[in-house]
Amino acid sequence: MLPEMIVPRPPRRLALVCALLAAALPSACSPPSGASATSAGARSGAEPRGLVILPPEHPVLDPDLPPRDYYHDFGRVATGQVLEHPFFLRNVEDVPITIQRVNPSCGCTVPSLSCTLPSGEVIEGKAIVPGAEDVLVVPPNAVARLSVRIDTNLVKRKNTDQLLGITIQTDNEESFFLQVEVHLFVEQPFNMVPNGIDLKRIPWSVGGTGSMEIAPVTGYSYRIVGLGPLPADVHAELSEREVFGTVVYDLVAGLDPPLERGWAARTLELEIEDGEGQPQPPLEVGLVALVTDELDVDPVRFVLVEKRQASHAVTVRSLVPGHAFEILDAQFDADDRGLFDVAVQPVGASDGPAFAWTVTLSLREPYPSEQRTGTLKLSLAGAEVPELEIPFVFHPR
Repeated sequence: MLPEMIVPRPPRRLALVCALLAAALPSACSPPSGASATSAGARSGAEPRGLVILPPEHPVLDPDLPPRDYYHDFGRVATGQVLEHPFFLRNVEDVPITIQRVNPSCGCTVPSLSCTLPSGEVIEGKAIVPGAEDVLVVPPNAVARLSVRIDTNLVKRKNTDQLLGITIQTDNEESFFLQVEVHLFVEQPFNMVPNGIDLKRIPWSVGGTGSMEIAPVTGYSYRIVGLGPLPADVHAELSEREVFGTVVYDLVAGLDPPLERGWAARTLELEIEDGEGQPQPPLEVGLVALVTDELDVDPVRFVLVEKRQASHAVTVRSLVPGHAFEILDAQFDADDRGLFDVAVQPVGASDGPAFAWTVTLSLREPYPSEQRTGTLKLSLAGAEVPELEIPFVFHPR
């Protein structure tokens, strides 16, 4: 006969821990209050509390899916479209609720808020930008409108399903966090390498030109049939060639002088047809550049620090292809003379004009005891301007 097994009683502390875990498990597996558009109270049959997302005005695209008030499906859309969808949230409390923050999960998404009062008056919320707080106060029984705007050109991953979320944080404990979601599949029948044409720094008097390759994506029977109308200061040429049985397009485009100094951004449209010859939305290509003077200074100023960086060099370069110039002299203001030594050396040339020059500024001892700022004036020959000023700053230790 087997001896009777004696099961020891668990210590009181362990029993208490087990009881606490058992009580916590059901709540840990259920969604947190306000984590989705439907509140926990509504799912359990109780009256919803806090800021409640209202049912959608239109049914979902897939009839087999139940309607979800926090979700919208844009379906398959072409690259270049700008999409917009509103979500509506009602304050069912007796006190105002402040929407403190709105955070989209993708830079392609721009949310905006407004509020319709029971009287019909509409109040616009603050602009939703990084760091914005307390963007909208929703009075009792008022309805907030969250408009979600998506520029498909900015969606990084094309030809794949995307689920984008927008998180809403409020000051109400019944709906502390809410989240809405949108689904889309951005169709891009072509791959572009690079994704746009960046001319970088170009002189205003010359302009610049760049290029890119465009290849069709497997599964699409689209083709590029030509260039759309070009902006007035843009030149472009489109050609095609065959690579391993696939047509690849080469696009060469640039900006024509004279140009205004500053940031320049243009959009080119390529005309598209499907396999049946039907026109499709154009393929947009970005063309950007920073338009500057003919001379480029890199870095833009001298920075000197006592005993750490007692000398500093900059390069003065002509951005005009094939254009050489000379630096004839270097001078300071009267108050700064005697503080520095200046060395000027042509890059890649022993004497005479050069395409680029190195200018080195060095401190003389004893060093100044206070911070100094000023400019070094260069006298030029054969350049766009007869004189060029380069700022400097000296930091004592």
